[in-house]
Amino acid sequence: MIEALKKTIYAGLGATVITKEKVEATLNDLVKTGKINAGEAAEMADKIVRESREEFTQAKEQMSGAFDTWFSQNKWATRKEFQELEARIDKLEKKNAQEVEIVE
Repeated sequence: MIEALKKTIYAGLGATVITKEKVEATLNDLVKTGKINAGEAAEMADKIVRESREEFTQAKEQMSGAFDTWFSQNKWATRKEFQELEARIDKLEKKNAQEVEIVE
């Protein structure tokens, strides 16, 4: 679960940081230096953005599944149930306090 969380965070950061424009700017520098041509740069930009989005989606789905599993395996009290338990505890504490007073 920790790995899925890390992956989601990293993918989210990557999706935020890596925009098509930033990738294209970097690739344009490679075009200017003659290391790749414009067509290759455009293909690479599209591929990087597409893979980044796919990775983010996969990580998000894994994380969602992990949380769903975790929540379904653990019983969580609703607010109403919690308030009912608080009321029962208050009642028992008052009863206990009265019994202690009688004994003393």
